[in-house]
Amino acid sequence: MWGVERSGFVDRRNYRGIALILASVQLVVLLLLCKGVLPMVPGKYLALGCALIAVIILTLVLCTRGKISCIVCSVVAVLMTGVMGAGVFAVGKVNKTMDKISTEPKYETLEVVAVVLKENRAEQLADLRGYKVGNLKDDDGVAEMRSKMEAAVGAGKISYAEYLDQAALAEALLKKSAGAIILNKAYISIIKDLDGFSDFDQKIKIIDTIEVKIPVQADKNTAPVGDTFVAYISGIDTYGSVNVKSRSDVNILAVVNTKTGKVQLINTPRDTFLPLPDKNNAKDKLTHAGIYGIQASIHALEQLYGVKIDYYARINFSGFKGIIDALGGIDVNSDYAFKAEGFTYRKGMNHLTGEQALHFARERHSFTAGDIQRGKNQMAVITAVIKKAASPELLKNFSSILEEVAGTFQTNVPTETMYSMVSRQLSTGTKWTVDSYSLTGTGSMTETYSMPGRKLYVMDPDPATVAEAKRLIAATRAGN
Repeated sequence: MWGVERSGFVDRRNYRGIALILASVQLVVLLLLCKGVLPMVPGKYLALGCALIAVIILTLVLCTRGKISCIVCSVVAVLMTGVMGAGVFAVGKVNKTMDKISTEPKYETLEVVAVVLKENRAEQLADLRGYKVGNLKDDDGVAEMRSKMEAAVGAGKISYAEYLDQAALAEALLKKSAGAIILNKAYISIIKDLDGFSDFDQKIKIIDTIEVKIPVQADKNTAPVGDTFVAYISGIDTYGSVNVKSRSDVNILAVVNTKTGKVQLINTPRDTFLPLPDKNNAKDKLTHAGIYGIQASIHALEQLYGVKIDYYARINFSGFKGIIDALGGIDVNSDYAFKAEGFTYRKGMNHLTGEQALHFARERHSFTAGDIQRGKNQMAVITAVIKKAASPELLKNFSSILEEVAGTFQTNVPTETMYSMVSRQLSTGTKWTVDSYSLTGTGSMTETYSMPGRKLYVMDPDPATVAEAKRLIAATRAGN
């Protein structure tokens, strides 16, 4: 009799020991999970969730009294541990993705191309033996492309000629005074803007491309103080790698007040003619500043509006489409009914895929206001993205969306700031108000820094609209 009772006591003690071991493992995994989600989940929700799980773990321990209950509780405990372990893995993956997104690039890529006329028989660098090759004087990437050419045809088998500007270089190719040219690929779009060169890209073919890495001379990033910050949204006119230097066709400041839930968008049209601080205040189109790097655009806008830009997000066509599609499409309000690239847009609300949103944001020829209306459409797209990204269902799928968009854009927003914004949105459920304003001005033809000796269309900004933009920025930051 005593032996039986003793045996039962030992069994119950063994079962309780198994339960305590499993509970210990669960608690360790729970702590790891809580640590991982702490930056992005509001404290009250995190505390409630952790407390609930802890109570379940304690209940499983207390309910373990016999063989059957031990088996049942052990199975539940193992399943819980597995789920929490998967959560730890998922959170680690999110953290890694966030770090990838918010790691400011240490370099920008310059695409340098070897170009011949379309009817030219040359198909590769080795075919340029005996050619006269033109290039811009002291241009980045020329030396690297020359070296590659000479490795392909042999030293001394190519002659070179230097030209002072892109137009002269293009003209030399078209008039066949140069059999081939070395060119920054981003210049092709600038050349097309010149009178008589609108079909330049259709008359040439690229026979080789090299990528030259240019170190980014970034300003030291310091987190803004208080509840407001200013972010610069730059859209470049390329597909593929977002690291490539190119024209910035979208130039929008987002002034954000997290306390009031207000976002003020300020559009600066691409043709705005303004001084570039990075080029000794020589005047050029804002879009051309992008060719000299993201900092050149930032400094030009900071000087124009008298404001410090805290963060930036730089995106190209590929990234733009990827983000819209990752969000499941967006609902955009259009001021006009129009067609672009085979797509039809109606006046009023339109549900757009990434491809549709891209052409919606790029179209300008359908409107009397041209680039001004294009800027308004771009702000309408950004407004739609903000509203979609702030919705509860999207915040719940935060991890999968991050995986989709990682690598499609560049930003210097720190990881902790992103987490803080997500946590705050989950906690407050802020209904964001987004207002838009666009700079206007007077068009003229004049010489620019990037294209000396040639007249290009530019827009001289209206001082009154610059003043109004400054007022709106100040009012948003003040909470008015």
